[in-house]
Amino acid sequence: MNLKQTGTVEEIAEANYAITDTRGWNGGFSWHDQKFDPSFNTIFVTHEYGQTVGWEFTDGRDFSREFPSDLSGIVINESALEILGLENPVGELLTWAPGGTDRAPTKY
Repeated sequence: MNLKQTGTVEEIAEANYAITDTRGWNGGFSWHDQKFDPSFNTIFVTHEYGQTVGWEFTDGRDFSREFPSDLSGIVINESALEILGLENPVGELLTWAPGGTDRAPTKY
């Protein structure tokens, strides 16, 4: 029996860093071919992460296993939204080329 089946735990998720960790700073983001100088703290998570830590959404939705495309999805917080100067980011294409241009950019 797992912890969820006991009722003791509501949800379980994984992340490559703790929610309070600051080791995940990454640059190389662009939006509409505009590169952004600021780096952002990025955390790779499983689908259940938002529910587990209690994310609240002002727009958009949490990750879901019902949408295979969520494997390459991204969630930004209100601070990132303000820094990027975006008005309506849901459904837009964010490109991330970590470490500069030596790697193929990942489009989210």
